[in-house]
Amino acid sequence: MAEQTRLVSQITRLALGAIILTALAMVTLFAFYTYHQLQDRAESNLFTAEKVVKDYLSAKNQLLTTAATVLAADFGFKQAVATNDSETIESVLQNHGARINADLMLLINQNGEFSFSSNTDAINKQQLASALSNTNFNQSFLSLDGKLFKIIAVPVKAPHTIGYAVIGFLIDKTATKELKDLSQVEIEFYDQNNILLVSSLDKAMTDSDFLSRIANLESDSNLKAHLLFDLTPLKWEFYRLIGSVSLVAIFIVVLSLFASRRLALSISKPLNRFIKASKRIADGSFSEDLSNDSKSLEIDDLTIAFNLMSKKVKDREQQIVYQANHDSLTNLANRHLFTEQLNHLIRQEELFIVIAMNVRNFKRVNDVLGMQTGDRCLKSIADRLAEHFHDNIYLSSRLSADTFIIAQPLIDDAQELLKELNQRLIKPLSFDNLSLQLNFIYSYCLIPQQGQDADTIIRRVLLSLERARTEKQVFRAYVTGEDEEHLLRLTLIDELRDALESNSSALSIVFHPKVSLNNLKPTKAEVLMRWEHPKHGFISPELFIALAEQSGLIVNLTRWVLKQSFNSLITIHKLHPDLKIAINIAAQDLAQAGFIENVVELCSEYDISSKHIIFELTERDIIENQSLIIKKLDALRAIGFEISVDDFGIGQSSLSLLRTLPVDELKIDKSFILDLDTNLDNQYIVQSTIELGHKLGLRIIAEGVENEASLQHLIFMKCDYAQGYYFAKPLAINKFLDWFKHYDQTLSV
Repeated sequence: MAEQTRLVSQITRLALGAIILTALAMVTLFAFYTYHQLQDRAESNLFTAEKVVKDYLSAKNQLLTTAATVLAADFGFKQAVATNDSETIESVLQNHGARINADLMLLINQNGEFSFSSNTDAINKQQLASALSNTNFNQSFLSLDGKLFKIIAVPVKAPHTIGYAVIGFLIDKTATKELKDLSQVEIEFYDQNNILLVSSLDKAMTDSDFLSRIANLESDSNLKAHLLFDLTPLKWEFYRLIGSVSLVAIFIVVLSLFASRRLALSISKPLNRFIKASKRIADGSFSEDLSNDSKSLEIDDLTIAFNLMSKKVKDREQQIVYQANHDSLTNLANRHLFTEQLNHLIRQEELFIVIAMNVRNFKRVNDVLGMQTGDRCLKSIADRLAEHFHDNIYLSSRLSADTFIIAQPLIDDAQELLKELNQRLIKPLSFDNLSLQLNFIYSYCLIPQQGQDADTIIRRVLLSLERARTEKQVFRAYVTGEDEEHLLRLTLIDELRDALESNSSALSIVFHPKVSLNNLKPTKAEVLMRWEHPKHGFISPELFIALAEQSGLIVNLTRWVLKQSFNSLITIHKLHPDLKIAINIAAQDLAQAGFIENVVELCSEYDISSKHIIFELTERDIIENQSLIIKKLDALRAIGFEISVDDFGIGQSSLSLLRTLPVDELKIDKSFILDLDTNLDNQYIVQSTIELGHKLGLRIIAEGVENEASLQHLIFMKCDYAQGYYFAKPLAINKFLDWFKHYDQTLSV
């Protein structure tokens, strides 16, 4: 994630960056333009200097031509040349050269050899002769001994050409300085071998930066004149201009920095106020409107819009909070708000009563008369509650579709208070020519005797309300200890789940023998589950199995029992290979997809035959989902498993249902067997059940045999099997095998 910076810094950087880029662009363009202007100026100066140099050399050339022509036309000089009067020739050359300040005065014969000279004392005669022999006199320059001469040759005629008068001027440092002064550029002359002959440059200037141009002298192709324009002054001028412009740019950047900073602050300060105001709104504070001291119309409009938004957010929040804390149908407080209000009442340390009430059979009102009528009923109930308690301090809430809860100070007897409330609420309700009377059930808790916090009180009064519904009571008070029992049951559910998942040693199975009354031999045994809790000790199977069914754990529990039973049956069959075991299953097991497949898979895994397994389920389980259960029982019997109806006689099954059930045996409930020897009515019932079962082709098992007299009655009635403490208590596998061994020995005796 990119690093975040403050808006002031962002605006300042953006403005400063834009200004700096603009300044750099301007300085760059100015530098580019100025540079080219100065370069054009330098090239123009070189062009002008070239013309000056050419004009200068042309003037020298004209001067030499005139002087040479005058000399060649002098009669005395021509006569001296014709007569070879050396003294006269030398005298004339010297005098004429002195008059025109010539540096070289020569007379050359027709063969190109000089015969007389003047002012050549410092010149090597041989080099001069060699140079003259290689010189084209049509050329105007002569390079001699590293020196450069401007020369002109004019024929001497008497009347025919008898020789050439040659006049030359030395182009030295002085001459180049003169050219420099005239042309304002440095000048250098090079011979055809690019050897420097003479230069106007000082040695100290050799490191300077020059713009050069080779002058086209035309008259001598072997001589090159280099014109050098010193760029140093122009560069310094360029640098001064760029420096000045840069200073102006820097000044503008600094000025712009302060201006952009001020602009950024003028924007960020109102934004900071908006941020602080937003945080106040986020915290739920709408106490003050946002003020505006900015001169910006936009900021002013934004401030007005923000304050308007804040007001609307406040209104919506109040509406949302109200909706979040109240029931939308009855406008009563919901559970959250009621809990807060009840905690506030509890802190007052006064005597209060909390009443929970439920509309009986309210679902039927919705189903028969429609939900709209049901909603009108609920509104009417809320209105009647408000009318009934309007003179007293009270709290009321709708906790669920048909459950209300009320808290108020307890002044009179609680039962009398509930009766008065019930008398008001059961009055008929009239809707659209429809008169409807509702009935209610009530429960209550007392504060502070039965709870010190709202959650506990609400949980306890609702628990009592549920028991009032189960016990079919209209008024019921919470009994101290019921909540702890309820919480214990919830804890046991979690602990049972953990025990099953971890295969805890606290869980075990025991075997309760079933004895055939034909030969008094134990041929079957019922598998029962035991739970020895590490803290609470022995937990009744009726309790934890009921909890497993209520919580959906029964499927896991049954699978655990199946595995343990099959594993133990392997051991039992090593000594008693024909013994069958009966395993209890529930309607939830049969309703589970894949239950039968899982059983078959376990039989295969443990190598157990289906003929050794009997599944027991109660009448209640069969009736719960009759068509599905019968279908699954048919499938189990088809595989080879036997089916037994447990606790027969206390359920709701009819004789017609019994006739169609796919079962193999009936197990008469122990409530009919425990006092069979003394209770004549039970004897008639048991006798009739045995005879009916036999006629339907079913085996009959009597559960709960605890004495010899009851056993003899069952044998006389031709009951098939007996099970009870008379034979043995439920035993762990090792004790069960020991009992089996001793029972066989006793029977044989």
